[in-house]
Order: sequence, then structure tokens, then C-alpha cells
Amino acid sequence: MENVTFKIATLITSDCANQIQHAIQAAEALAQVQISLVAQTATVQFDGDRLSVPRLQSILRAIGHPATITAPIIAPMPAAASGCCGGCGGRSASDSAIAS
Repeated sequence: MENVTFKIATLITSDCANQIQHAIQAAEALAQVQISLVAQTATVQFDGDRLSVPRLQSILRAIGHPATITAPIIAPMPAAASGCCGGCGGRSASDSAIAS
């Protein structure tokens, strides 16, 4: 799954939010959409094999809500064979102790 946050200047009412959410989910039923009316943003979690950022922008533009990317696209890192999530940058606890 990938994540992207869009700034949408025309996102001003709950009707706009509903329209955006329905349009994105019509293109990809599994997409998750989080909308902030205050920030005028929509954060979308989607399957990058089934949907793309340019396609999402095209969908939003087609319904009258042009969008620009405000946050980088983040694809989760696959877990290493050792089970490491990579959150520590690959350093072990002993590496951290040596560095301090």
C-alpha cells in the first residue's frame, strides 16, 4: 500500500469530502481516504499496483477538485528476513550503545 496527501483548495464542505471519497473509492474499492476540511487535504492509502498518483489526480480533477501533492508518497518498506521493520535504520541496540 502507498500513501499520498493532496492539498485540495476546493475542499470546503462535507459534500465536497463525500464526493472526493466516493470518486476515489469508485476507482479502487480498497482505497482508504482521510479528509480534513480544516486543512483542505485528502490522504489516500491505495494499492500502487492498481492505482497511481497521476490517476488519483485525474479523478479529482474530473470531479472539479484539482489536487497537488503536499506530502511525499510513502511506500512501506518490506520487513527484512530477520523480522526487522527498519524503523531503527537497521541498527541494532548494541550499535546504538556503541555510538553513545
